[in-house]
Amino acid sequence: GYKAASCHSAYITISRNLDALNEFVKPKDTNIYNALLNLFQLTALRQIKDDLADWFECLTPHLVDSLTDGIHVLLDNIRPDAVGLVDALGFEDEQLDSTLGRYDGRVYEAIYEQAKLSPLNQSPKMVGWESISKVLDLDFIKAGVGQRACVDSKL
Repeated sequence: GYKAASCHSAYITISRNLDALNEFVKPKDTNIYNALLNLFQLTALRQIKDDLADWFECLTPHLVDSLTDGIHVLLDNIRPDAVGLVDALGFEDEQLDSTLGRYDGRVYEAIYEQAKLSPLNQSPKMVGWESISKVLDLDFIKAGVGQRACVDSKL
């Protein structure tokens, strides 16, 4: 019952959205169409992958195996347009409260500043250190840090 209804609803939603893209967006602007088509395809593949067990009878083993690769290809295709797509929605950096996609391009500096403000970084000792230090090989970690210092000093 309800699994078949859910898959049918997803199919109708996916097909109608594709129809709308082809009918209303494609004739007006192919660049916008291509960007939205990539987002549409990513959303459709994620929906299918998230409910994969429900789709097994409809998909060939090859299609099932290619879902993750298809998602990765779409993410690579979307990445160059990601900031533009978010900007097109008209949100300000402050509304998004995100260190990514900054207008000034200082993403790494912003990430570092946000990390310094995190409550987890306010004490000199890591939260949970008492429990985790018991299972770590601290001698191995110290040796690795010493080796890294030697490598860094040669650079």
